[in-house]
This record gives sequence, structure tokens and C-alpha cells, in this order.
Amino acid sequence: MTTVRVGTLTAGSVVAHLSARLKEYTNKVIPPDVWYEIMNAKVDMIHELMADKDRAIYKDSATLGAFSGGSKSGGMIPGGEAYSATYANSTKTITLPAENFSNGGFSPDITSALLIPVGSLVIAKVQAGGAYMKLGKVVSTPSATTIIIDNAWGTYAGFDLMVCVFAWDTSDSIKISDEAFYRYIDQILSIYDGTLGDECINAITLANFRGLVKRSLAFNYKNTIIWVRDGEYLYFAKGSGISAYGTRTIYYSRLPYSVTTDTDILDLPKSQNDLFYSVCLLAGLQTLKTPIPQDLKSAENQIAAMKASKEKEIADLLSNKGDN
Repeated sequence: MTTVRVGTLTAGSVVAHLSARLKEYTNKVIPPDVWYEIMNAKVDMIHELMADKDRAIYKDSATLGAFSGGSKSGGMIPGGEAYSATYANSTKTITLPAENFSNGGFSPDITSALLIPVGSLVIAKVQAGGAYMKLGKVVSTPSATTIIIDNAWGTYAGFDLMVCVFAWDTSDSIKISDEAFYRYIDQILSIYDGTLGDECINAITLANFRGLVKRSLAFNYKNTIIWVRDGEYLYFAKGSGISAYGTRTIYYSRLPYSVTTDTDILDLPKSQNDLFYSVCLLAGLQTLKTPIPQDLKSAENQIAAMKASKEKEIADLLSNKGDN
């Protein structure tokens, strides 16, 4: 999830511009906090009416189960103890003594190293020669007490590592409302699975998803993963040829971020600025119950045209004519 906004204007500069233009029509004044409310409402309105190809600028991504706000699995093993982790540089193998899985070192759902998902993040604090950090990802779990990572860390004395394991969610259902990015999702575009090395297939409806699970995961969908969204949940199912989920990345079109201070950047592409100014000024005059001048009524016509175009785009998609 990124917090980078797509526009270039600061909220303060927009308020100054709108306030100056307002003086052309009335001596009344609108305070900044009311302008912010108007601006946020009009950004949302224009975003909703933009064509899908234009909204691509709002594309974002996040790793599902990446400790972005939900309750996720993992563990921590301290250094300098008899049960501390050890590391073999020649094989990139970390040994996690069994007692760590029974003494509260790991979350209850991870009772052995075999249950740590491939793709999980591993961070280690190395004590020798001055503390410093090492980073890696799990590439395999050959036994109940060992994991193999992708990076070679070097040779260190035994019991000299403090190791933290952050395990991605690998279940068949993920409650995405637990994720920090959930409130900004406009439309889910695709989901990529690291083990599959490809996009998962969207079943579109829950009924179709359940039908595919019953009939096709051993045949037509043997070597893929299917998914469907149902409210605040994502449901997944593996084909019979897929042994486990990998790190899953969700790609989505997000909703615009709001402005609350003068320094916030307007989350609207530059191409929409002229229309944005006009509809905000129009809303400001309506708030003040000031008659609408003729030169601003063209903004209403432009919005009406955008609504008509959006309705046609939706109708074409529903009738499978969008590509014709």
C-alpha cells in the first residue's frame, strides 16, 4: 500500500484559488474546513465518474497477511539462550529448536517449522562484532525444526542470533477488513501468488467459486488457484497440483485520499483540475445560497456527460461489448 497521491496541488493552494474566485460572485467567505469537505466530496465524485482506463492511475498493491493491521502468525526467538536459533551459512539453514514452538515463542497456529509458509519474512539481529540486522525469506521448510532462506548471512557463532519470523497468511479465507488498505479498495484487479508464479483466477461469484471447488480443481483448474471476494472476505482454493499457497499480492484500484490540512496533496490527476475547480466553486456558491452564474453552468453539463459515458461503459461491460 502506498500513500503517494496522484495530484500536484496542495489543499492550501486550492483553498486560496477558490476563495479568490468566490470574490468575483459574492462578498461572503467560506472557511477552509468547509472548503476541505467540498473538495473531498468533489474528488470522490469525479473519481467515480472517471473511465476505468483513466482510473488506472490509482492502481496500488499490498501483500495479503503482511502484518498490515490484522492478526497474523509469526514468532521470535531470543539470542544467547540454550534454545536460541543457529545458522549454517553453507546451506542457508536456520535451526529453530523444538522448545520454541511449545514455550510461546511462536503463535499457537505454528507448532513446528513445517507450518511456516514459504515466502515468510525472516529478520535476525546478529550480536557478534556489534549488533546489526539480516533479512531473508523462507524458501523451504525441510524439517520440523529447520527453515532455509534465500540470502547467505555469513558465519556466526552458535546461539548468537535473535530471530523473528513473520508468516504470511496462507489460509483458504482471509478477512481483508483486518488489513490497513481495506478502506481504500475501490476494485480488486487481480491477485498474484508467489508459489504459482502467476495470477490467480477470479471466480467472480461465490456460487461459481463453490461449483469450481466441487467439480474442477482436480481437472481443468488442477494447476492454478481460484479466488472470490464475498464482502470483507477473500476465499481461495488450490488446484490438486498446487501443494501450498505462496505469498499473495493483491492489486487493486484505490479510492482517493482525503485532504485535512493545507499541506495535503489533492489526490486527483492534473487533467481533472479545471473541472474540479468549477464544481467546487459551484458547490461553494450553492452552500452560500448564491445564484449560479451562467459561466459555471457548463460544469454541470460536463458532469452530466461524464455520468452518461460512465453508464454506457458499465452497460457495455455487462453485455460483454466493452471490447467491441
